[in-house]
Amino acid sequence: MEVANKRSSFNALVIFNALAFQLVWFVCVQGNNNVALIAALVLMVCHLVLFRPSKTELLTMAQLIGLGILLDSLLMSSGWVQYQSSHGFLIPSWLIALWIAFSTTVHHSMQWIFSKPWLPALTGLCLVPFSYWAGIRFSGSEFVVHPVIFLLTEGIVWALILSVLCWRFQQQADSHD
Repeated sequence: MEVANKRSSFNALVIFNALAFQLVWFVCVQGNNNVALIAALVLMVCHLVLFRPSKTELLTMAQLIGLGILLDSLLMSSGWVQYQSSHGFLIPSWLIALWIAFSTTVHHSMQWIFSKPWLPALTGLCLVPFSYWAGIRFSGSEFVVHPVIFLLTEGIVWALILSVLCWRFQQQADSHD
């Protein structure tokens, strides 16, 4: 019975993780930097309290946040996309908040993506670009290059990111066996 309660509790946390991320995603893409940062901070505090992440998870989260800020800043500064409320080289705060929120999902609600070696690449290539497209549209931002080129590039980049994460998780699992 205790195992069933732990599984039920775990599933509830994973569902919470997925729903909370979607809520914060929606708040972030509205483009209000202050509200987005508050939403991401609340999500991060909930994540730390509910999941008590390991050092490995915290490191993965920090690396993802840094990588995301770097990649999206490069896309913006190279003229591929123009984000509403961006200043200089750095992406707007709402997009940083979105990366913070996303980092909370990779060890929990996104784990199903890493169950098959081909699924991360397929998800990155086919699904993630739609999230970018919607985020750019909702935030009042604009594609500078043709949207198809932007979305194909994002799909390839995300196929690589998710495939590397899958490989890393597999390596970590193998080292614990």
